[in-house]
Amino acid sequence: MKKILRAFFMSDLPIRLAYPVRMGLFYYTTAFIFLVVAYFVVADTVKEPALAKLVFEKLLVAIIVVGLFFFVVTYVYSRIVSEDYEKITNFAESLSKGNLDKNEVKLSSLADVDLIKIKEALERLRNSLLISKELLKKKGRG
Repeated sequence: MKKILRAFFMSDLPIRLAYPVRMGLFYYTTAFIFLVVAYFVVADTVKEPALAKLVFEKLLVAIIVVGLFFFVVTYVYSRIVSEDYEKITNFAESLSKGNLDKNEVKLSSLADVDLIKIKEALERLRNSLLISKELLKKKGRG
């Protein structure tokens, strides 16, 4: 079940690809359902097949245009946000290898609140490790 859910939500894809694909699929699925319902409502209300078809075609074009706009916005957003995730991953990886040098991680203004909290926690961990390292040096000298 776990594998199916991971595949369904594209959890194994890189975030810069997963975000726009998820949003695109969600948008177009919702838009398609809306379009089908709208077609039946218009066809039932208007009683003129040519007019119903014209309304359907115009709605389809509008959905595609709006969808492309939102896809571009989501794609740009995902590019920016994925860099933030990469910075945090690299920072954590660096800490795990014992590199405690002060390398300020600068996140974008679009960074998620939870990602900012992770960054702050890693900063606190780095500071604690620096203090522990200094205490060990002092203890070794004394």
